Amino acid sequence: MKAQNPFYNSKRWRHLREVILRRDGYLDQLELRVGSHVEAETVHHIFPLEKYPQYKWQPWNLIAVSRHTHELLHNRITGELSADGMHLLRQTARKQSIPISVLTLVVGLPGSGKTTWVRQHMGGGLAYDLDYLAAAFRLRAPHQERHEAARRMANSMVRAFAQNAQRYCGNVFVIRAAPSIDEVEAIEPDRIVICSGIHDITARPDYVRTDEQELGARIRELCDWAQANRVSVVEA
Repeated sequence: MKAQNPFYNSKRWRHLREVILRRDGYLDQLELRVGSHVEAETVHHIFPLEKYPQYKWQPWNLIAVSRHTHELLHNRITGELSADGMHLLRQTARKQSIPISVLTLVVGLPGSGKTTWVRQHMGGGLAYDLDYLAAAFRLRAPHQERHEAARRMANSMVRAFAQNAQRYCGNVFVIRAAPSIDEVEAIEPDRIVICSGIHDITARPDYVRTDEQELGARIRELCDWAQANRVSVVEA
């Protein structure tokens, strides 16, 4: 079990903790968001104290929660944030305009230049490309074949990639043609890049004709979703 930081025994922290509990009505604020009234017994640092000491006294970085909710926000052994904890951190970062790792979703019709765009902008970041991962599961080079089981496996990993890659580098990219709204909400992109280049890919070994009208409609839905959720959209 991780040793407790002496910070939590300080008089200033005990006073601020009580202020936050009183501010939040002694109710678990995350349970309250889903309509449940649960007593709050502790106060959570949204930006963890050890990694972001500059925010340790900021009221906006503190939230009243129950002990059960607190356990769900942290790995109590390592102190690392859980997926739920990272979700709350990213929401707060957006509200406070605090730059953290940036997750870019790159979409576009087949042959629109998505992978090329990411190569040009990736720098030291990490990228998820469905075609590349699916090919790797088959020990093939990218675009050699379309194997449905491999593609389903690669597709199932995108959420875990999005949640974990941001812990290791500043720029993270997810390349998808036209994901559904549910898939986009699962990865929580900070921005969406729409590629509109035109390249003839019909000669590629993995080429499969797609319904471009359907994909185009889904991309337009993504733009509407982005506007409603204050996610920036860039055309490339």
